[in-house]
Amino acid sequence: MTMELFLRVFLLSIFIYSNDAQSACSDCSPYGSCIEKNNDGSCSYCVCPKDFSGDCCETEPNSCAINPCSTTAGEYWECTDLGAGQRECKCQPGFTGSNCDTDSDSCDAIKCYNGGACTDDPVNGTKCQCDTDFSGNFCELTDNCSPNPCIYTNAGVSQTATCTNQVADYTCTCPSGTSGKNCSDNHDDCEKNGSNNICTSADKSATCVDGLDEFTCNCGAAYEGDKCETYDACFNVTCANGGTCSTVAGNYKCTCVLGYEGTTCETVTDNCSPNPCIYTNAGVSQTATCTHQVADYTCTCPSGTSGKNCSDNHDDCEKNGSNNICTSADKSATCVDGLDEFTCNCGAAYEGDKCETYNACFNVTCANGGSCTTVNNKFKCDCVHGYEGDKCQT
Repeated sequence: MTMELFLRVFLLSIFIYSNDAQSACSDCSPYGSCIEKNNDGSCSYCVCPKDFSGDCCETEPNSCAINPCSTTAGEYWECTDLGAGQRECKCQPGFTGSNCDTDSDSCDAIKCYNGGACTDDPVNGTKCQCDTDFSGNFCELTDNCSPNPCIYTNAGVSQTATCTNQVADYTCTCPSGTSGKNCSDNHDDCEKNGSNNICTSADKSATCVDGLDEFTCNCGAAYEGDKCETYDACFNVTCANGGTCSTVAGNYKCTCVLGYEGTTCETVTDNCSPNPCIYTNAGVSQTATCTHQVADYTCTCPSGTSGKNCSDNHDDCEKNGSNNICTSADKSATCVDGLDEFTCNCGAAYEGDKCETYNACFNVTCANGGSCTTVNNKFKCDCVHGYEGDKCQT
């Protein structure tokens, strides 16, 4: 291998060729090397150092891009490209060194104004902790928002809007309904048709409280509604015992719960008047004992009756499917239902509890003091001494 070829291989291991140099270079800049010259002495191929470019290696790299200051310093550095492959790191307070990667106690190098205190953070560097009413990196700015000058009135109550501090100034973000530098201008929403009280069209005692794009009416005791326009007849009425009051045609009306009555529901309803406990005994309506309760009553039913009102009465005249227990002998008899009992009204020729006995004497009169008895379904007159005959007539 010739010396010239060895030199080319050696240089290629260190440098990178410029891409396809198309024109001759008088020189390969101060940084490149010419490995092949033309007859006129110009260079036809330049070999450039790493990160240099151009046919003649004339374009230098950005030193800050290929060799930045240390990123461990975060935002506390600034890199300046000096050319010729050189760069300079300008460190922010709190860091030193060629790469700004050395933390230093930079509180000695800065001043916090207006009573601020300096703190040194290994990661974030130095920082001024400002007292109230001051701001800025070095507490150099006065807080024009303390105390807050953005004061407005809402419904008679002072409130504060959002204040944004500026150099020697401030800006108020005013809520709707207010305006002015300090939001202190508030249109009176209570005004209407030249009057300063929109609430008094019906209630002359009402007062209006101005708000933000709105108003509130404080009504007198007898009025209600957004503008106190509705008369409330119930304002001094209390409906007793859970009753509710409403205004009807300008007057109050108490709606009572079950069991109460009266204009203000003050009276307990007498649920036993009239007496609802009615039953029938032997065809005659009678009343049982009624006990009053709130919204109810209780009937004390006599034996033989039942139900809420004692109106259920079993028919004691029924027997073996018949509805007249009295007609087994006397077909003309009638039965009257009672309470756990019955009464048979017998025809003229029958007698007994169930009209079961035939009375042959029913239409016979024994004369002269004689007495009649029934014997074998026939009448017999028993005559006094001195008389005789079937009816003692002789």
